[in-house]
Amino acid sequence: MGTYMSKTCYVFGIFLLCLIIFGFLICLNCDGSIALPVITIDWKCIKDVSDCCCCGGGNLWAAISCMASLIMGILAFLAWRQSIKTRHYTSFENLYSSLLAQQRNLFENSYIIRTHLKIDHTKDKVTTIINGTDFSVNIAKKQSVTTNFCNYYSVIANAYSGQTFDFPTISKIWNDYVTQLVYRANFLNCFKFLYNIIDTIEVSELSDKDKALYMERTQALLNQDELFCYYINLIVSTGGYNQKHLATLRKYNFFKDLVNSDLYKEILHNSIASSLKQMMSNDS
Repeated sequence: MGTYMSKTCYVFGIFLLCLIIFGFLICLNCDGSIALPVITIDWKCIKDVSDCCCCGGGNLWAAISCMASLIMGILAFLAWRQSIKTRHYTSFENLYSSLLAQQRNLFENSYIIRTHLKIDHTKDKVTTIINGTDFSVNIAKKQSVTTNFCNYYSVIANAYSGQTFDFPTISKIWNDYVTQLVYRANFLNCFKFLYNIIDTIEVSELSDKDKALYMERTQALLNQDELFCYYINLIVSTGGYNQKHLATLRKYNFFKDLVNSDLYKEILHNSIASSLKQMMSNDS
């Protein structure tokens, strides 16, 4: 995990301290003038004043003390600011870990890792009618709900090879599958939690770099089938319109693994209308 806090403030503080010390050393030790690239500074008169102040018990050291106090104040402020950022980071990490644990528990629940169809589906088949054609797709009970959906979608897409599905068709494919599941609510809750995690990252006070790292961490925990189902679920649940959440996914290239998969190249890319693919990736 990349560092949450920017180091800019510390670099600035150290630079300021070194600059002040360097300036005083010049004042006390230079007898002539110093030529800089842009200006020439006559330090002799400054040195004469400083020597006089030192010998006469003047205020030079008081000035140095004031400068030191100012520097300490600046560093104290930077430390306070750093502590605030640390607390924000800790608070976010705790929230993120909690949401992620709940989301993974949903995906790894027995209701999801095995497919349970409603009682009337005694032949372990999911049925649907797409564009006037009846489909009856075999379902493997020992496989996850997400894997079975990918197989179900692939069968339909292959039957319409060369054609693209618009929003109503994709919605029907998805809804007909989901309504035949015993644990429909559990399945859909997986994506609600994932949606909330992504939005929580985006609205946080993390730097853009750390947001990208958290997005990558979240995406890495999803397998190809889960990503595919989330992709389709978003198309259906958002009505096919470009929304802020979809822009966030494009910004962090959330579906990059899906876009690079054989499933996408062979089935998804050719079966979904371009307007819907662009919601998820600018490069699709």
